[in-house]
Amino acid sequence: MTSSSLIKSFILTAATFVLASCVTAGAQPISCPATGIWSNPSGTGNIPHETAIDHLANRKIVLLGESHDNAAHHRWQLATITALHATGNPLVIGFEMFPRKAQPVLDEWVRGALSEKEFLEKVEWNRVWQFNPSLYMPIFHFARQHRLPMVALNVDHSLIREVRKEGWANVAIEKREGVSDPAAPSAAYAKMLTNIYNQHASSKEETSEKTQAISRFIDAQLTWDRAMAEAAAAAAQNSNLVAIIGAGHLINGYGVPHQLRALGQSDLAVAIPFNEQNDCDEVTPMFADLIFGVDTFERPAKAHRPLLGVMLDDKEGAVRVGKVLDDSVAKATGIKKDDKILKAAGLAIKNNQDLIAVVQRQAPGTWLPLTIRRGKKVIDLVAKFPTLEDLKKKAHKSQHK
Repeated sequence: MTSSSLIKSFILTAATFVLASCVTAGAQPISCPATGIWSNPSGTGNIPHETAIDHLANRKIVLLGESHDNAAHHRWQLATITALHATGNPLVIGFEMFPRKAQPVLDEWVRGALSEKEFLEKVEWNRVWQFNPSLYMPIFHFARQHRLPMVALNVDHSLIREVRKEGWANVAIEKREGVSDPAAPSAAYAKMLTNIYNQHASSKEETSEKTQAISRFIDAQLTWDRAMAEAAAAAAQNSNLVAIIGAGHLINGYGVPHQLRALGQSDLAVAIPFNEQNDCDEVTPMFADLIFGVDTFERPAKAHRPLLGVMLDDKEGAVRVGKVLDDSVAKATGIKKDDKILKAAGLAIKNNQDLIAVVQRQAPGTWLPLTIRRGKKVIDLVAKFPTLEDLKKKAHKSQHK
C-alpha cells in the first residue's frame, strides 16, 4: 500500500489503514523491525529500547502515531507513555480524539471527578470519535491515575467540513476556533492529497470545478494538521508533550510535524508502530524518526450498533433531519428530509446527542416511538429495528453480491 492509501484512510474514512510510505527515486528500503523492537529508519536500524526512550525523552514534543482501531498500537502507546513518565520529566498527553471545547471535561476526568460513563457522555465520544472507547481507556486511566494533564488537540469536525466545502479563505475568522493560517504544504504532500482526491472523484475530467474542489480538500487537511500543531505547541510550553495522533497526519513529516516546524517548534520526534505483516520495502528514511514492531493487526469485536439512518443537525435549536439514508430504518419508518424530531421513546430530544443516546439503547427487533414535526404538523411514527436474524441475512447478502 502506498502512502496515499494510508492518508486516504484517515482523511476520507477515518478507518483502518496499513502503515506505508511513498518511495522516492534512489531511496533505500529499511528492514522491518521485529516484534518488540525499535528501529531508526534514517540511521542505524534496530536500536535498544532504552536508547529509543532516551531519544524520545529528550524531545519537547513526541508524536505517537496509530491506526485508530488497532489494539496493538494503543498498547504500544501506553507502554511508551509509561516509559517516558518514568524518566521524571513533566509530562502532558495530547489527543487528536477531542475537540478543544472538550478541554474542561478532560480536566474533570484527570481530577477524578467523573465516572467512565459520565466522561464519555460529556465529551460526546459517540459523536466526535466513535471508535471503541475500550481501546483508549487504559491511556485515559493512566493519565488520571498519575494526574497527568490531558489536552484536546483537535477542532470540531464541523470546521473541517466547512473548510472542505467553502475553502479556508472563505470561512469567517470567528468560525475558525482560533486556528491561524496553515503553512503551505510541501509539493509532495500536495501531490499525495491530490492523488487521494482523484481516486474518489466522480469524474476524471479536469475542470475548473474539480481544481477548486481539490484545493478545498487540501485546505481541509491543512486546517486539521494546523489545529493539532498549534494545540501541541501551546501544551508543550511548560512540559514535555506526548501526542496521540493518527499516523496519516505524521508520516514523512508532511502533516502535523510540518506545521509544528512552521510554528518554530522543531524539538520534536515522530514514532510510529509498524505491523509485522506490512510491506516495509516502501519505508524510507523520512517515514518517521522511530518505528516499533507490533505483532498483529487487531480489531476489537464489533458490538451491534443500532442505526436510525439519518444525518442530523441541531443548529436551529431543534434536531432536524438533513438526509435520510437509503435502505435504512428511517427510510422504512417514513422519516423525511427536514423533519424535526421532537421526542423519542417519550423523551424530549433537544440535540443530536439526545437522539443518538436513545437509538443506541435499542436492542435488535425493538420498536421506537418517535414524534416529529413536518411543516406545521406533528406526527407520531414508530421506527422498527431489524432483528438479529434480519441483520445476519443482510450481511450475508452484501457479502455475496
